[in-house]
Amino acid sequence: MTHSKSPKFWRSRFFSAFDQIGVDPDRSLIQGEAFTRHRKITLPLAARLIASLSSASVRQQTHTFCKNNRISFTESAFCQARHKFDHSILKDASLDFAGQVSAESSLHKGKYRLIDIDGSSFPILPNPEELQNLVEGHGKPHWTLHFNAAFDLENKYYLDYQVQSAVDKNENGAALDFVSQYDHEGIPVWIGDRLYFSYELASQIENRGQKFLFRMKERNCLSLLPSGHPLDQEIDFTSCRRLVNTQKAVTRNSPEQYKYVPRGSVSLMTADQPELEFPYRIIITEISSQNEEDGTPLRTMEYLLTNLSQEEFSTQEMRELYHLRWNIEISFRDLKYVLNGRQVHSRSQNLIDQEINTAVMVYNLISVISKCDLPSLPGGKYLYQTNRKALSSIVLQFLNGKAAQKEVIWTIQNVVLPIRKNRHFKRAKSSTASTSTWK
Repeated sequence: MTHSKSPKFWRSRFFSAFDQIGVDPDRSLIQGEAFTRHRKITLPLAARLIASLSSASVRQQTHTFCKNNRISFTESAFCQARHKFDHSILKDASLDFAGQVSAESSLHKGKYRLIDIDGSSFPILPNPEELQNLVEGHGKPHWTLHFNAAFDLENKYYLDYQVQSAVDKNENGAALDFVSQYDHEGIPVWIGDRLYFSYELASQIENRGQKFLFRMKERNCLSLLPSGHPLDQEIDFTSCRRLVNTQKAVTRNSPEQYKYVPRGSVSLMTADQPELEFPYRIIITEISSQNEEDGTPLRTMEYLLTNLSQEEFSTQEMRELYHLRWNIEISFRDLKYVLNGRQVHSRSQNLIDQEINTAVMVYNLISVISKCDLPSLPGGKYLYQTNRKALSSIVLQFLNGKAAQKEVIWTIQNVVLPIRKNRHFKRAKSSTASTSTWK
């Protein structure tokens, strides 16, 4: 699906989001600093340069940026300007741009927005002054930030996100924030892996009239299945439990009507409302997967919990919805490797957060530009898609004025890849940050 806007239109919107943060130059400044209107490096200008950072050194990129924009300042002046403002001002610009691109996106079945909640670690350089990012763990200690995201799976946009220090890592808390702060068009279907399921999150989603789809652990399924149903047998079962936080004889003797949850674990349950209706649909289905190490085929049972109805979504459709989760994993890879999220240019969390915020904006820009035209179809047995890596490269050049709009459109149409189902690549994991020389 395409839209009527051009790459130039979205580039203009991208820069406008930065220009808005310069309206009030004192906003989000770090105490004791000044960012006057008459400085050579304005707040929007600093933001644009941060968005253009790649794997090269800050000195080299500052020189290139100044040359392209016919201005002059040193990398030292740029680094000093970055230290003057808090990263949150760039996050505001990023979320504002996310709202603009999501308004152009399609909805599943005309009314649902499929949103995956997941997180990924961003390795950073050691900084003894910020020990909150040191992970002792097992084996070799490393330094990291944790990136939590609410990601539109079909349209490939980041709708919301949080960057947490290693000490403050709280994926479930971030998920609850995403649910409570959702303000986009369409009914959200929150999709999460096993670690994200909780009755607190599911009940909050249900209470807001939204939808959820969680992959479940085996032990969490037992109390929700019909009595005696084995975990290795397929089922698509709709029911309702009353959540309670007291162990009484009536609740223990009626396990198909009541579900015990620890006191305080579900905030909607209070002294005035000690019980809570929890409608659900549980699906056990056999799926084909692959071993992460060698790609050998595996057949396993998958356990899914949802409040989507059987009338609207069949068992096969539920499997396909959950399979879409892989798109967020691909987006994390693009943030780290295509948009150089691992090529950090500082040891300070505030400055690294600035780069992550602009990388998310650039990712959304690439996604919305990819919908400005359709890839050509060379024929053969495969369907084709635009080569995302090639498009990212040309969009970054287009953003910096080194490529024309017609080159972007040509790349969308002609640099394509076949869509091959069930391809397998061993997942690459690293706890070490890369860095360029920023001095």
